[in-house]
Amino acid sequence: MAAAAASSRAAVRAAVSARSPRDLPSAAGRPVQALLDASTWFAGFHVIQRVLTGLVALTVLLLAADFGRTRAWTARLSIGLFLVFFSAYDTLAGIGTGLAMRSARDLSAAQQEGVFTVVKDWPGLGPPFVLSIVGTLGWGVAVGTHALARRLGASRPEWIMLALAAVFVLGGHPFPQGTLASGSLFAAVLFHEWWPLGLAAAAAGNRPPPRPADAISHRRGTEPAQK
Repeated sequence: MAAAAASSRAAVRAAVSARSPRDLPSAAGRPVQALLDASTWFAGFHVIQRVLTGLVALTVLLLAADFGRTRAWTARLSIGLFLVFFSAYDTLAGIGTGLAMRSARDLSAAQQEGVFTVVKDWPGLGPPFVLSIVGTLGWGVAVGTHALARRLGASRPEWIMLALAAVFVLGGHPFPQGTLASGSLFAAVLFHEWWPLGLAAAAAGNRPPPRPADAISHRRGTEPAQK
């Protein structure tokens, strides 16, 4: 949060000092006014997203534990890179943008346009862009290596969803690629819990498939509940 506040103040100072009101168009444009109106919500939403990022990293780590890969250096390194670098990126690009526009509410129309000009491009420039690339690659490697875990006990629908999650995130985290990546990971987790390999084996042998609760108990090494 301190880094986001500092970056937002820097953006405001740069826009106010580097641009003359005569050189800037009017701030009556809808994108500027819309972001000004939603600046508090925009920053707050990305604060919530920091918690969600931690939960996503925990989900991938739990999948690694079920596949017996928690001690693999690729799993630890990639999950760590995603958690640290993507969180830092989203703090600057998300929370920082919201705080910068919120700080610009009391400025003149031309100065507000200057702040908007600065913040609308900074997620794709300099350090924020590097943070985004490293964090995204961390997600791709962490989830992508899980997609190769079919021989470790992943069902076909599960590893396909994991592979899609790794591919979609390469297009960036905003909609629609980021949404598709998160949705694919969610589907993979559902398949992991409710569609283990035992279901396919039971269907091949014309036997009744195990109940979902029994399948989960078997995966976790516990005895299924008796009827």
